Amino acid sequence: FPVTIQVVESVSLVANFHTPAVFCNQISLTSPSGTNSILLPAYTGFFNKTLANARFTSHAFYGESANGVWKATYHNVCDVNAGPTVINTDDEQTLRVVGR
Repeated sequence: FPVTIQVVESVSLVANFHTPAVFCNQISLTSPSGTNSILLPAYTGFFNKTLANARFTSHAFYGESANGVWKATYHNVCDVNAGPTVINTDDEQTLRVVGR
């Protein structure tokens, strides 16, 4: 994700995906500095099968440089026989960095 802000105050990821159940999924975000933040922990109790424009915000990157490559990772922690998590490529996965 390209970023023009120099210093991070908060970061939000807007996610869109289909899954056997949301509780099977964990979303983490890694900053260019290597800081990792879990935006959506697994086993939350959410039984939705779709997340559409769900916003997850983290302040774990406060004060870091925003420049570089940010990496969002989607982990499906349930039995693969339940079915895969499918990232909806028709809807953007959007990273929003707030800072100065």
